[in-house]
Amino acid sequence: MEALGLALAAEVGAQLGRAPRLEPSRAPRRLARDGVHAALAAIEQGSTEELTLGELARVAGMSPYHFLRVFKRETGLTPHRYLLRTRVFHALALLRDTRRPVTEIALDVGFGDLSNFIHTFRRELGCSPRAFRQTTPGEWAAANRRAQGAQ
Repeated sequence: MEALGLALAAEVGAQLGRAPRLEPSRAPRRLARDGVHAALAAIEQGSTEELTLGELARVAGMSPYHFLRVFKRETGLTPHRYLLRTRVFHALALLRDTRRPVTEIALDVGFGDLSNFIHTFRRELGCSPRAFRQTTPGEWAAANRRAQGAQ
């Protein structure tokens, strides 16, 4: 029955001089998603370097404005926020697994200065890098569960 309705709609559209549009194409959305995945890979690989919106948009094959909209739609974050979060997660591993100074870790993961790193780390995780380093993994997990329950 539905096929008959689509055929009728196509015939009426053709008589009115319109091209039949039976089903919206998913190709543009798939291409956009593939471009975002390419940009995500570029961010993961180059997170210690300065990445611009234009460079990431070129990797994705889009204009910067369109890339920004599509990236936010697909990930829920802006490219800059995703880059910062990636840097913080790289710093987590270094803080947990090494005794290197926090300043050195901040510079190694791509932050330009310690103040910016501490501010971003605190915004993303709710504590300072020093406090994170002083907690055990079990304490950290318990604190996160309590924080999630309070929200």
